[in-house]
Amino acid sequence: MCSLKRLTLAAFGVALLALVLAAAPASAQRFRIPGTGGTLNPYNYYDPYGYSRQAAFNLALYGRAMSQVPPYALGYNPYPQVVGNPFNPSIYSGGYGGSSLMANPAAYTSSGYANSPGYSPGSIDPSYNNGYYPSYYQDPTSGFLYGAASVISADGKFRVNNQQANLMREQVKSAHIDNNRKAFDEFLYERANRPTWLDDVERQNKLNLKAALTNPSGSEILSGLTLNTLLDNLKQMQAKGVEGTPVPLTEDLLGKINVTAGAGANPGLLKSEHLTWPVGLTGSEFEKDQKKVERNLAAAVSEVEHGNRVETARLRDLTDAVDRMTEDLGSQIGEITPSQYIEARNYLRLLGNAIRALSGPDAANYINNKYSAKGKTVGDLVKNMAGLHFAPATPGDEQAYKALQEKLSRYYYASQPSTRNE
Repeated sequence: MCSLKRLTLAAFGVALLALVLAAAPASAQRFRIPGTGGTLNPYNYYDPYGYSRQAAFNLALYGRAMSQVPPYALGYNPYPQVVGNPFNPSIYSGGYGGSSLMANPAAYTSSGYANSPGYSPGSIDPSYNNGYYPSYYQDPTSGFLYGAASVISADGKFRVNNQQANLMREQVKSAHIDNNRKAFDEFLYERANRPTWLDDVERQNKLNLKAALTNPSGSEILSGLTLNTLLDNLKQMQAKGVEGTPVPLTEDLLGKINVTAGAGANPGLLKSEHLTWPVGLTGSEFEKDQKKVERNLAAAVSEVEHGNRVETARLRDLTDAVDRMTEDLGSQIGEITPSQYIEARNYLRLLGNAIRALSGPDAANYINNKYSAKGKTVGDLVKNMAGLHFAPATPGDEQAYKALQEKLSRYYYASQPSTRNE
């Protein structure tokens, strides 16, 4: 009889399960969107995993319904006996007089359980599993259905999490693309607004011009740096057709200004008939080289005046003599003052520049004054200095260089529109 009831219950459960599961595809077909494979709930919400969630819901609902049916309502106890452990039967049978854990009422009516809240044998009907009954009853069928529902629910969550991971991966890719685009835009912005080397050169030229006009140092004036800075800016002004108020110049002033065509040539020491040696080069150790330099220098100038090139041997002797004097000057550092050493060193440098002027193919232009500062006004001087620059001053010409700097500055200010209108 008991077996017949079990078969009847099982058949009922299987039939009910088949009806519940069959309801999911039918409901899904009603709300299915063609070409998507998903379903919609009655509120028209698109759920791409409608099948799995509907099936999980049906199984859970059926399992919960089965869990609410007490065993005595069906006329049998689904747990008449707990099968012993086939690997260790003593776990269930040792010490309780049988193979059934439920056959020993003392297991649930002992003082230990009697003193526990919720397990007093007097508060629960002893007919329910020998005095022990859980908070709700769950038979094997409902447990299986709950497990199946959990598996299906976990599968749906896995699919959702997988798609969320895919979405996050695409978002990361999109963020990388945005960052690359921003970096490229920043590169273009910096390239368009970063000053070029031409901008830096122009800015430096403006600073040099301001310094040459307002507060030039004496060394910069005597080296020709300040005069050349003013000369270059005045040449640019004349090229644009800008002319200032005429500033007169004298021949005596221009005669003391040295001009060069480049290559380190400076004919300043060649203008005088005799060389005036500084104090630092007047020792007896320099006397022999001094005479050799004076003799060869005068002969070289004479050769150039007659339209000849200076002999190579003569130029070599001049260069060797200057090198020996420079070496001897270095050995005299402890015997002369620093100012005397600097003066002698500069004089030897000017002497070397004069030798370069004689050794070049345009040596005659330095001797016949073709390369010279000429003009009655500053404007004429600037025009005549095409291809030329001011060379460093020789001893005794310092005041002429400072006077020329003042005249060049005055002409520049007079050529500016803002100062012309004042």
